[in-house]
Amino acid sequence: MAQGEYSTWYFGQQAGLNFAPGAAPQPLLNGALNTPSACATLSDGAGNLLLYSNGDQVWNRLHQLMPGGNALGGDTYMAQGCVILRSPNTASATAYVFTQRSAGAITPFSTGLPVVAEVQLAAGGTGQVTQTGLPVVADSILQRLGERSFAPYQAVVRHANGREAWLLTRLFEQGVILASLIDGTGRWPCARTVVSRVLPTRNSSSATWCGAIVASPDGRTLLYNDVASSYLLAFDPGTGRVGAPVALAYPAPSIPANINPYTLGGAFSPNGQYLYLDRLYQPSAGNNVGSSAVQVLQYDLAAGSPAAVAQSGVEVYNVSNRNQAKNLPHYPQRGSDGLIYFAVPEATSLDAILAPNARGRACRYTPGYLSLRGRPAARALPTQPNDVNVGPLLVLKAAFGCAGQQLTMRAGAGTGGGAASDSLRWWLGDGRPVIGTRANVDSLNMSYAAPGTYTLRVDRRRQGAVVATATAVVRISPAPRVRLALAPDTVVCAPVSVRLSVGPQPAGSVFSWQDGSTAPTLVAIRPGGYWVDVRNPAGCVARATVQVREQPCAAPTIPNIITPNGDAQNQAFVLRGLNAPDWTLRLYNRWGREIYSREKYNNAWAAQGQPDGVYYYLLRNAATGQKLKGWVEVVR
Repeated sequence: MAQGEYSTWYFGQQAGLNFAPGAAPQPLLNGALNTPSACATLSDGAGNLLLYSNGDQVWNRLHQLMPGGNALGGDTYMAQGCVILRSPNTASATAYVFTQRSAGAITPFSTGLPVVAEVQLAAGGTGQVTQTGLPVVADSILQRLGERSFAPYQAVVRHANGREAWLLTRLFEQGVILASLIDGTGRWPCARTVVSRVLPTRNSSSATWCGAIVASPDGRTLLYNDVASSYLLAFDPGTGRVGAPVALAYPAPSIPANINPYTLGGAFSPNGQYLYLDRLYQPSAGNNVGSSAVQVLQYDLAAGSPAAVAQSGVEVYNVSNRNQAKNLPHYPQRGSDGLIYFAVPEATSLDAILAPNARGRACRYTPGYLSLRGRPAARALPTQPNDVNVGPLLVLKAAFGCAGQQLTMRAGAGTGGGAASDSLRWWLGDGRPVIGTRANVDSLNMSYAAPGTYTLRVDRRRQGAVVATATAVVRISPAPRVRLALAPDTVVCAPVSVRLSVGPQPAGSVFSWQDGSTAPTLVAIRPGGYWVDVRNPAGCVARATVQVREQPCAAPTIPNIITPNGDAQNQAFVLRGLNAPDWTLRLYNRWGREIYSREKYNNAWAAQGQPDGVYYYLLRNAATGQKLKGWVEVVR
């Protein structure tokens, strides 16, 4: 469902995008929204627009203000100031608009109580806002905690049952994350709010205008950005409990960045392995000695221990200018096409990460990738639940691989709310037939023979009917093409001296021979088996092997005199005991000047145009690297 419901975006200054399945996102010019940051949209399962909001106003599918939707009171300057969710009750035509109101004088940089507005989608076909300002968190909980101010962050995370959802917020001063269950009953405040006291506390003067809460596609990992700090936290989408934080270490920036660092937003790759976050470096007010700058970082969540993950940050992009924070990428968001897009204030295009499942700069951060056709963006893109681009059924263990090599996909009730009687059916998306009918929780080991982009699909069936479908884009990179420059079983003359080569390979390839050497060539000096692994920049590996055998060979006969005098005797420089076309011949006169050169020698040099005298030859076998040197005298 999440694929279609969040396939339309409206943001910035009347900018918009439509993510149609199987097509590049298309700019939309019909939006009415104008916001500095906060924005959210909702469509139906087929991708038809239902409503959008900036946290203060709500527009319907005809881009008209909804009745009752003109003054929700949300703060439009908050990057996560608005998020829209369809009621988990499938029989209901209700949508929820979650906002955070400006706190005024409560606490600097904080917000008041998170509230929700209810929208009835069926009224007149265009919807209307029926209730506003409904509290999400019960007052009794806030009284017990002794605080009513919130940090301006919120995120919606799908429940482990695949139907309900959690609204995550944070108290401003206390290190408390609140997970409020959105169960579709329409009960406000929420009947269940889980309190996790896990983050460091802070004082009331701390600025929090930047930062975010972001959840991974499977909902089990949270990123929490707060001013100049970033944390990873485990989250249980079944219970709503948050685990202990792991503070991320920032790699040294490669840009001038010695003042005022602010950590902005973040986004997870579709396969959940990589985390991207951006850091803004901005001069103090009245201090223009340095330019503003942004650094985009990537962390590898599969690096191993929590400490290894925390230290895995690498810079994948940086940019600076002297126009304060304008035209620098801000809050990223994963689109339903699987790419990660960055809002760029006042720019009429979005930056994008085109290969977010790749490590380091192979992720291909691309400035100005997607044109908005003249409509400026703002600081943020529409806030949406974590499961966009994943589907509630599929748990991705890998969404990228190599041609001819195995990868594993997993699916099951863990995120889809399946019943014990369910079965799964897989569709590989490359023309191969369906693979089996399997148990409810299962994995699929598969390989694709050819590189390309495939759509893997899995259907959940109940009593023979499809009750849920999920897809995943699987990008397959080509395996290296490597063949050692010899036949698989090569016989050479003793003593052995054969140069083995991997052949042309793309820049950035890594080589590993059986003896541990890492050069693209290896000289075999004894008989036996030789092999090399070649890893290309996409991480794909191929191996080539060769067996080198030796045997006694007759010594070659190379003439040291020729008599090209027309008597048909000893007329040319003829190699005996060697296959002449295997060799390149170069000849030099007594002063060292090259007077003849030929690849694949044909036994035809007869000192044409050269006087009698002594000449020096160099023979080289390109396949084995063998060289022979000597002299030959020409006498007529």
